[in-house]
Amino acid sequence: MQTKTLSSYHPLTVAAIQNEFLKNPKAFGSVVKNMATFQNQWEIIFQPKYDRVEYPAAGAATLQFFSKPQGGSDTLITGGSSGSRVKNLRDTNARQANQQSDEAFIIMGVQLGYLPLSTGISSTALLNFEDDKAKIAMGSYFQMILINKPYIQTPALFIPSPFESKGSKAMAMYDQSAATINVIGGPGGYGDGKITSSYPCDPPYLIEAGEGYTITLNTDSTALSSGNDMDIICCLVGYTIRPVQ
Repeated sequence: MQTKTLSSYHPLTVAAIQNEFLKNPKAFGSVVKNMATFQNQWEIIFQPKYDRVEYPAAGAATLQFFSKPQGGSDTLITGGSSGSRVKNLRDTNARQANQQSDEAFIIMGVQLGYLPLSTGISSTALLNFEDDKAKIAMGSYFQMILINKPYIQTPALFIPSPFESKGSKAMAMYDQSAATINVIGGPGGYGDGKITSSYPCDPPYLIEAGEGYTITLNTDSTALSSGNDMDIICCLVGYTIRPVQ
């Protein structure tokens, strides 16, 4: 697909698009959908960008999202174990490393999801997962640099993880007669697909085709529970603007 830029192919320039969005964000979707009727070049869809990386049990100082696109190899959790795999749409929809391809993207917000190595119910795995997730969230900061400027710099604990908010918490019950703790529950509950469940980009930012970005989670390298690697998925909630053909 030939690379195109909004400013080159459409009478609505990048600046005009941003201005229209800021005037009335709710109406912006219909405004940009009409772009396809002007010169049959562009369409807009609600399609977040996402990427999955591993946080190893031994700890890691920096996790860089979107640095390994589809088709690249990475160490990730697959089928309850951690190992090398070729990234596909399960893991990322990025087609180029740290750069927009031939599509533009409007960032509305950011979400982080924490994915455990083990989802066993009657074990300490879920308690360890909750503890490990708290270690990462409380010991990290999230940074998003677009082109050469930081647009988000915030402690990771401020960034929502909506798909875990509906019942992923482990529950522990103390069995007094056996003097043991029984863990019940599991990482159920998934995303609600709402922009309002994100850490907001205010105002929303438009990344043009071909523009670069760097998105990292910078941690204090805290080690996780024994053997309990974790995957973290970053979701940029927003709209993809792409060529019609």
